[in-house]
Amino acid sequence: MPRAKIIAELSGNHAGKLEHAHALIDAAKTAGADYVKFQAFTLDEMTPNVVHPAYVLPDGPWAGRTLRELYRSTRTPLEWLPQLFQHARDVGLEPFASVFGQVSLEAVRLLEPKLYKIASAEALDTGLVRLARATGQRVMVSLGLRDWALPGTIAMWCVAEYPAASVHLPKWNTMGGEWGLSDHSRGVLGSQLAVARGACYLEKHLMLPDVPCEDEGFSLTPAEFAHYVQGIREAEQHLTPRTEVPTGFARRWVADRALQPGPLQVGDVRTARANMGILAIYPLKYLKVAKSYGEPILVGEAQ
Repeated sequence: MPRAKIIAELSGNHAGKLEHAHALIDAAKTAGADYVKFQAFTLDEMTPNVVHPAYVLPDGPWAGRTLRELYRSTRTPLEWLPQLFQHARDVGLEPFASVFGQVSLEAVRLLEPKLYKIASAEALDTGLVRLARATGQRVMVSLGLRDWALPGTIAMWCVAEYPAASVHLPKWNTMGGEWGLSDHSRGVLGSQLAVARGACYLEKHLMLPDVPCEDEGFSLTPAEFAHYVQGIREAEQHLTPRTEVPTGFARRWVADRALQPGPLQVGDVRTARANMGILAIYPLKYLKVAKSYGEPILVGEAQ
């Protein structure tokens, strides 16, 4: 079966330090990821600088905090992106980013990614989706707040809960074409099941083991991420149809003595487990083979 591409989402798990972001890129490569994804935004793209209950998180791990405060603590400065993209490419990863407005889209566009991501909340901003598509590159759209794919995009099934108790995969493929899973659960099973449904991309958050971060409740350490990748690859092996049926030590017609030209005696030939049968050992000119009820029967005298 096709090999799913695995995306290491770094988000704000660098905890505001550039050296942590570089360490996360190296960890993603070592763990077996194919892509590394950043979140590119300015504070003003995300939320107004206004004090109002509309901008306060009501529940979840960040309950009571303002959006402005949360995004300030998780922001990846746009000026970091050129060296982070280059680092990723140097180690053999494909870098891309979620974009949240025209400023971040333009900053990422200058880095010539092959892919863009639109997050769940921004998937409702069809104008931003159109701008991303206008770059001519592939665009992933997270489906955390919708159940259907946008035309011309790669649908990323998502449960916008942090962490998510379940990925709640749809009963049928409502995405069409290439699709993937943005997985906010802690386990591996959701992604393995998504692979069985035909997911082409799997996205999971990666964190450093000794760096506290906002997303640690649904992020994997490098060791856990490597186990995650291994689980996906094992699932793919189980789902790959075998191309041929091995014969091996099957029950075959064999000889109980070294046969020579002449009459066959009772008990000379019987069935037993072997990796080759009597006809592979003795030339056909020595034996006659007849069919009786679908079974090979050795009869008569050797020629």
